[in-house]
Amino acid sequence: MTHWNYRVIRKKYPPAIDGIVEESLQIHEVYYDENNNPKMVTEEGMEPHGETLDELRNDLNNMIKALDKPILDYNSF
Repeated sequence: MTHWNYRVIRKKYPPAIDGIVEESLQIHEVYYDENNNPKMVTEEGMEPHGETLDELRNDLNNMIKALDKPILDYNSF
């Protein structure tokens, strides 16, 4: 893997008893291959974190950048 970034991931859940398919969006880390194709995604969504306020702010800003990129489907990994 050459690099990673945050991306918005869509998860679809099996239909409920009423037949409605539920979806959720969450920010995950996505890892890319040498051709810059998404290859792996974290199983769980991420929370912003940092050891200092500046690190936390930087992590949050990187997550916000994910909102401007196309949404990826969890099941495509």
